[in-house]
Amino acid sequence: MVYEYDVTKLCNLIETITIQYAVVNDSNIEPISDGLTSTKIQKLCYFCDFDHFEKYGESITDCIYVRTPRGPSPIYFHKALRELVTDERIYVDHDVISPIPALVDKARDSMYSREIPDTGVWDFDEFMTIVETVKKYLGYDEKTICRLSRMDNPSQIAGDYQALNYNAAYYRKPPFSCRRDDDE
Repeated sequence: MVYEYDVTKLCNLIETITIQYAVVNDSNIEPISDGLTSTKIQKLCYFCDFDHFEKYGESITDCIYVRTPRGPSPIYFHKALRELVTDERIYVDHDVISPIPALVDKARDSMYSREIPDTGVWDFDEFMTIVETVKKYLGYDEKTICRLSRMDNPSQIAGDYQALNYNAAYYRKPPFSCRRDDDE
């Protein structure tokens, strides 16, 4: 079966994660020592998509994730990464991935003005899911975030190199559960 997938949403998610990571990391008193690696971004994409699905019943990117030994990974991650580098929206230095500085400055300015930036890409709930997820996992090193992603229910029930089922996010247990109470 051939799966047609437009990597635009995944590209936008990767770019937004890198920008938010830079903004939140810069605002910390003690910056995080390790950079944002491709492995860490893959896990953040996973958590953003599955957290949003758990809360709202839809993923942000509609991308297929597979279970790998290092945790869930979007199958079109490297294609999206190549597109972002080619379009000069991010840059890669060794395995550390960074956003274009002008985009970080723009995001930082909107943070200080307490406005949600109009990205033209994300709705409010999607954007807030991304921001909350990046903040939640910012302090974890690569090894820990890989371990956490492997322990999450959607990853636990899939076989090696099998696609993860988004619906499994409804059966998460703390600390992964993000479901909002119905009475809110």
